[in-house]
Amino acid sequence: MTSFPADQDSRPGWNRFCTQLAANLRLILWAVLLLFISRSVLIIVNHQAMVDATAGQFIKAFFTGLRYDIRVGTIATAPAIILGILCLWFRLEKLTRRVRLALGYFVTISWVLIATITLGYFHEYHNQFDANILGVVYDDFGAVVQTIWKTYPVVQGILVLLVIAAVLCWIMQRWLRVEFPLPHLAKPRSWKGGLAVTLALMVGLFFGVRGTLLGRPMQEKDAGCTKDMVLNRCVVNPFDALNYAIKAHLELLNNDEGLDRYFKEEDLVPNLREFAGGRKVATVDEAFLRHAKGSTTDKPRHIFVVLLESYDGWTMLPQHESWGLAPNMTRLGKEGIYFPRFLAASRNTMTSLASVISGLGECGVITNERSRPGSPPYGTAIAGQMKALGYETHMFYAGLGTWQRIEEFSKIQGFEHTHMGPEMPKSEGSNEWGVTDRDLYNYIQKTIDPDKPSFSLILTASNHRPYSINLAKEGCQIKAPPPGYPLFKEGNATLSMLGHHLYSDKCVGEFVEQMSNKAPGSLFALTADHWGRGFPGPRPTKLEQALVPLVLWQKDRKFPDASHVSGSQYDLATTLIEMVAPKGHSYHSIGKDLFAPDATKEAISSLWVLTPDYVAATNGEGAVEALDGKHLSADPPGLDEQMRRFDMIHGISWYRIMRGNKLPE
Repeated sequence: MTSFPADQDSRPGWNRFCTQLAANLRLILWAVLLLFISRSVLIIVNHQAMVDATAGQFIKAFFTGLRYDIRVGTIATAPAIILGILCLWFRLEKLTRRVRLALGYFVTISWVLIATITLGYFHEYHNQFDANILGVVYDDFGAVVQTIWKTYPVVQGILVLLVIAAVLCWIMQRWLRVEFPLPHLAKPRSWKGGLAVTLALMVGLFFGVRGTLLGRPMQEKDAGCTKDMVLNRCVVNPFDALNYAIKAHLELLNNDEGLDRYFKEEDLVPNLREFAGGRKVATVDEAFLRHAKGSTTDKPRHIFVVLLESYDGWTMLPQHESWGLAPNMTRLGKEGIYFPRFLAASRNTMTSLASVISGLGECGVITNERSRPGSPPYGTAIAGQMKALGYETHMFYAGLGTWQRIEEFSKIQGFEHTHMGPEMPKSEGSNEWGVTDRDLYNYIQKTIDPDKPSFSLILTASNHRPYSINLAKEGCQIKAPPPGYPLFKEGNATLSMLGHHLYSDKCVGEFVEQMSNKAPGSLFALTADHWGRGFPGPRPTKLEQALVPLVLWQKDRKFPDASHVSGSQYDLATTLIEMVAPKGHSYHSIGKDLFAPDATKEAISSLWVLTPDYVAATNGEGAVEALDGKHLSADPPGLDEQMRRFDMIHGISWYRIMRGNKLPE
């Protein structure tokens, strides 16, 4: 129990305590007010996408968010609260005021910055801070800064933020000096009164730091308090969102706890055995072992796998064909084969690319940072397996080889030749992210020897901010949305962004035609690193967010019908190897052969489960949707099994990346 000064007449200690308590409460209220404002702005800006939200759900979202905000405000004010309590015995008023004022400045200025950033992040990623924000740590910081500088009015924005911060800091100072509207509390005159005050303080602090009095503290999952997925993403304040993102990232990187996100360590061997079809396995890689069925067609002399930067799958859906954004991919898909239900490994460039290169699932551990020079490549890595089939292996990237360690990682994983942007001629439209798509493709045509069988993995860069291609010169300028898109301005796609998508399509069409003429017998696998996150409307369906294209094309080749199959980039290596490997050839893979007669109709990536009937986010966020975008009132049959399969693939991948090939003893 708190003991109070004995002097009941002058009550200096008690008065000091009450004064500081009132001021500290005002600082907490100030923090809560700021967080309320940022949540309100976020909801107002994105309200068109909250089609399932009712008035009651908005109220519930704000009430739940208030509990997060009180916790942040209390924790931010904690040093001043502690000093305020010490004022009962010591003359610490000046120190307490200074600390509280410093905390007020910190809360206000950091709120201005983080609230502004989260608005932009939400506009791009349709979410507040999540694990993807940590990609900045590994990204090309200079290129990011240059992109922001070219894309946004940075100077004007900074000036506006400085003015806002200055005004808010002035208001904050005055607010902290305002007399508390209630009179000073009477000093307790007995031990019972002292006990009551002590308990009241403890209860208040207990509620403040937990966001609740009963049960467990507020957690990230409590934000899912409404039926609207977009509204739920606005419930948590940006400080908590950033904290949760960092914690989730660190948990996955924790060598002891990361596996628990998927399954317990004691379940590893049973899962490996199940993955291997019931075989006993002595190493992790043995679970990935396959034997080729043997191709019945001529082996392609060259294979080109192209990851098109931000090439959206929705642009090839019939309901969006009026945009005309994918004429070449659509044509090549008709001449070859187009998989209308196909998923990227991840939603970021490097995480998807690392999955394609390594042949493992994207499990949130920054795969490209885990292997170092001298480390053996993963058994599932595609380059070494293609080399074993007689192909010279090439990695082509339009940008810097140091970006995300892409060149070093490619070499470690078995690519014999790496070709990065700095060695390629640049033309108008090249920017800090790399040379233009046309420059890249021209370089590839000059580099590949038609007489030497080759496997090439290609990553483009033009369909990316700051969108520097001269679209009018390229004939790719889009001047207005087609009919049927009245809410185009409510979406986050721009005409320039979509024009660059069309440019990407134009260049890949030219490349396929020119390269196939130069090197007859070439097989092209055309897909994307992730969906572009831009959509010509306020709320894309889950399917529209999930899809990237997969087109396989080889001149005069007839492909078997696989339109009933759903696939992902986890299946890419298996499918390509089965197309070229002799019968009985041994290889390692986590995916399925999309052309196999018994290929499952379901697809799994790090983000989605996709079937012929529905699509579900693997993080459990929001309702499961039918492919037409309608919410399903109940989980469809088989979803639990698909989620168990998801955990198996990603848990095994996590173990292989983080702990290696040996089984636990």
